[in-house]
Amino acid sequence: MADREAHSTDRRAVRIPGTGAKVCLLIAALLVVAGAYFLLTPLMIMTTNGTSWNCGSAMSPPTDAFGSKICGQLNGAYVARGIACFAAAAVTGVGGFLLFGSVKRIEQRRRSADEPSASASRV
Repeated sequence: MADREAHSTDRRAVRIPGTGAKVCLLIAALLVVAGAYFLLTPLMIMTTNGTSWNCGSAMSPPTDAFGSKICGQLNGAYVARGIACFAAAAVTGVGGFLLFGSVKRIEQRRRSADEPSASASRV
């Protein structure tokens, strides 16, 4: 009986994302990775005579006129793909929380006798 009086429990309510929201967050994280991939990876284009030309990346297109002529709209297309992936990630993440919500979970923790209670610390 003394052991039961020496230890009591603190309870608190914790809200965690529901299963559907967790899946949506995972998909949103993958879309963010895909968006970063489209924006940061180097772009190569094959010319008509079979040689390859480095077009930089979507974030750093070629600066000279010759490189811009060869690469054309390739860099702009990859910028659009990256932005579309980031927008889809935001819609998926926020939509997942709005559709599936969160779940309330009660956590219990044993407290020793010498530890102050949560209600005593709120003075």
